[in-house]
Parts: sequence; structure tokens; C-alpha cells
Amino acid sequence: VLEPVRDENLLSAAADWAFDFGVKAPALKHSRHVSSVCVYGAVSPVILIPHDLGARVADDDIALMCAHEIAHLKRGDTRLFTATALARVLFWFNPLVTRIAAQVELAAEEGADRLVIGSGVDRRLYASCFVKGLKYAAMKQSLLPALSPGFTPADRQGRRRRQQGSASQGQRS
Repeated sequence: VLEPVRDENLLSAAADWAFDFGVKAPALKHSRHVSSVCVYGAVSPVILIPHDLGARVADDDIALMCAHEIAHLKRGDTRLFTATALARVLFWFNPLVTRIAAQVELAAEEGADRLVIGSGVDRRLYASCFVKGLKYAAMKQSLLPALSPGFTPADRQGRRRRQQGSASQGQRS
């Protein structure tokens, strides 16, 4: 069951990010079925936020996580993610397709990171937000492994690459 986000500050922050990126503000919903903030849907995208994330992560960090997901909307990545998921299903027997899909998705994640950081977000704050998201997702995954990760790559190498990239990218004043 998805519950609409009612936090006016978070809704306002997401609307501001959507405006800045020139996209329609997506609906924000709380879900018990995700372990991190993620965008879902290629036609009418929705940002899903773990139902208890606000109890463990500051509102400003959740807003940055939403900004990352809105960056995916700006880039058109929801269609890309749908295509890679479809390729994995159709070619489940081919490990090369799985590897290529993972690399394409990681490149999309890094592109969204660059877009957020390029908008003027302090790279250290963004990297810190990324680490908090990783810790939360790891905790949720250890409790309920069937949950779907979103904001964070599933593999260790991808997480390390994104964290290093966030910390080393330029900063705009």
C-alpha cells in the first residue's frame, strides 16, 4: 500500500528540484516495499520513499535523495531502467546481458549524481547523503532481503564507484 507523502517541506523541496530540472513534479509516496528512495514507473513516475526513512535520516538528506530521483526523470532514465529490466527478463540465461544492463544502470546513476552536484549541491553533503542512504538500505535489506533497492547500486563495486564519484566531482558556488 502506497501512502502519499504529506510533509509540506519535502513536497516543496521536490517541487523546487523538479522546477530547476525542468520536469513535472512527480508524486511522492511512502512504501513498505522499498529499501531506499527510488523512482518507479516510465509513464507516470512516482518517487517511492521507505515508510520509516524519516525516523532515521534527516529531511534534508531525503530531499537530496529525491533530487537524485528527479534527475533521473530529467535524463529520461525511467525508460532506460524499463528497457534494462525487460532485457534481463528476456535474456535471463545470458550473463553478458545482465552485466551490460548493470553497467548501463550504473552509468545512469552516475549521470544523475553529476546533474545534482552540477546544480550546486555541495559534493561532501551529497556524498554523506549517499552513505546514509547506503546504511539505511543495508539495514533494511538485512531485515527484509526481498525489499527492492533504488537509490543505491546493488553491487559493492558500483556503490564504491558512485561514492568516490560524488566526493570527487566539482562544486558550484
